[in-house]
Amino acid sequence: MGSCSCDVCVNMCRTRPCWPTPEQAAALMDAGYARRLSAVQVIAYTERGSRITALVPAVSGKEGMVQDDLGAVGQCTFLDNGLCELHDKGLKPLEGQVLMHDKISDAPRLKIMEQWKSSAGDKLLWR
Repeated sequence: MGSCSCDVCVNMCRTRPCWPTPEQAAALMDAGYARRLSAVQVIAYTERGSRITALVPAVSGKEGMVQDDLGAVGQCTFLDNGLCELHDKGLKPLEGQVLMHDKISDAPRLKIMEQWKSSAGDKLLWR
């Protein structure tokens, strides 16, 4: 899978960071990027009133903060000169890997959210 620097892809990185799975977030932490992540809390769309917290790449300037999903809007901390600096390191979050130009939707994020509703996700948040 190649890195894409088209306006559509880069605009996604300029407007909201993509979500990793818990395993990918652990890999980011292991690679020394823990300080560039943020805890984001959302009310799940799949269960009424279910709150999910995930560690995701931070919006630039909000590294290490806890925020709601609406506060996690802005340029991704890993966007560098129009490219994702995680891509070539094999650390690009799943949501960014699977989004396609003409099919941008919340479906990948919803599936990733489900993975954060687990004991593995909870343990990672405490790490």
